[in-house]
Amino acid sequence: MNKLFLLIFSIVIILGCDKQTDEVTPDDPEGPPKGEFFKLKNIEFVPSSDESIETFNVPRKSLDFSNGTSVRQLVVITPSKDLVETSIFQSEEFKKYDLLDTTGIAVPLNIDESGNISLGESKWPFKDSVAEMPTALDLNDSIYVEPSKKLHVNLSVNMIKYKSSYTALLVGEESGKEVKITGEWMGIYPVNANVKYQIDNL
Repeated sequence: MNKLFLLIFSIVIILGCDKQTDEVTPDDPEGPPKGEFFKLKNIEFVPSSDESIETFNVPRKSLDFSNGTSVRQLVVITPSKDLVETSIFQSEEFKKYDLLDTTGIAVPLNIDESGNISLGESKWPFKDSVAEMPTALDLNDSIYVEPSKKLHVNLSVNMIKYKSSYTALLVGEESGKEVKITGEWMGIYPVNANVKYQIDNL
């Protein structure tokens, strides 16, 4: 009798546990609806700190050319070749929402010393990983090398890094619920080139 009672009691406990497992937890009214995708509706930028602007220099591959002909030769210098611009939106709140792919975002192209922000082209994705695009900045130069001369060129590119706090307004695809997330954006662009020419006899 005791064995039968224990068997029935065990079955009741197991069934009770299964029932609790199958229950659906309701959405947190303060959090995002579960399973819903959100899209970016609007975004605003403000300088994040006194360190919003940082400049640095990137060396480029040097160039050597010898003119062993009887006519002068045109040498094209391409310091911007393979240079990229980057953008990244950082925020702990990214993990809370299922975000639809969003492209065509205008990000700060310039932040002056007073903190005024100028936006660039609407071409960037809104995502929390680094996005890269070839720079549209043309830093190319050219020089003629006379006969029996050789050319050596040292190249480097000045880069600028901008940081800005942002507030993004997201809207749910189905519910229409609007939420705001905050974070920091960072972008890096080439500014200009340093080109040093040295010409000697062959």
